Amino acid sequence: MNTARRHLLLAVIGSAFMLLGFATPASAHSDLEASTPKVNSKIGTSPTSVSLTFNEDIGAKGNGVLVTDAAGERFDTGALVITGSNAKQSIKKLNAPGRYTVRYRIVSADGHVVSSKYSFAFAPPSSGTPSSTPIASTTNQTSTGNSAVVVGAIAGAIAGGLTGVYLIRRNRSKRAT
Repeated sequence: MNTARRHLLLAVIGSAFMLLGFATPASAHSDLEASTPKVNSKIGTSPTSVSLTFNEDIGAKGNGVLVTDAAGERFDTGALVITGSNAKQSIKKLNAPGRYTVRYRIVSADGHVVSSKYSFAFAPPSSGTPSSTPIASTTNQTSTGNSAVVVGAIAGAIAGGLTGVYLIRRNRSKRAT
């Protein structure tokens, strides 16, 4: 195998290792493990708070939890309380049946930001009169913020490819002279 092909092969192998190396840390960030009310649940009694439990401790600053109804009215009240891996947000009494959305932004102890939302349905016991407010289906959306990892992996692959091209051209120009 000539030198140029050997350099190109090493560049490609190096790029592959960089891609694999940058991709693996993405799973080491905070994940929501439990919540009260639960994700996509239907509850009949108004909760006094929303509680979120993560797989890692939460940092002291930069955290927030908002609870809104379908019209965007906020129900969160007071300060967010952080204890280890738990975030607890007091909320006002829910009166109207319907879908409520919990939006959160949590900064884990290692500095990684997790922003996401989930919904739950509030359907108090019926007083015999049918409600005109439909209970919409709920969704759980998660954003783990892996954009820095992806950008790093792409940059590493490009750098490896450019290095290979440079080495091939350099060897060809040496042979031509």
